[in-house]
Amino acid sequence: MGSAPPEPRRAARRAVIIARERALTQARVHEGRKRAVAAGVKFGPKFKLDTFQKREALSRLQAGESLSLVARTYGVDTSTIWRLQKRAEIMKEGTP
Repeated sequence: MGSAPPEPRRAARRAVIIARERALTQARVHEGRKRAVAAGVKFGPKFKLDTFQKREALSRLQAGESLSLVARTYGVDTSTIWRLQKRAEIMKEGTP
């Protein structure tokens, strides 16, 4: 014979247990993330350029070098350098 569907009470108990476990797991994840942020852990993808390289790239762009040449030097896409340049312009406009 085949397996019979679980009793309604049994299914309800299982759902309660699953919901409780999910809540406990979410709480642990939340606490772990909070501790990591407090410890200075950066979430998300790694930066393509460090702070020194960003400054150097911006100064090279201001000196007249092309976007593609600067990007090629650092081994990144031109869009990365373009975004860096745009962010620098926005920051410059934002400060008096």
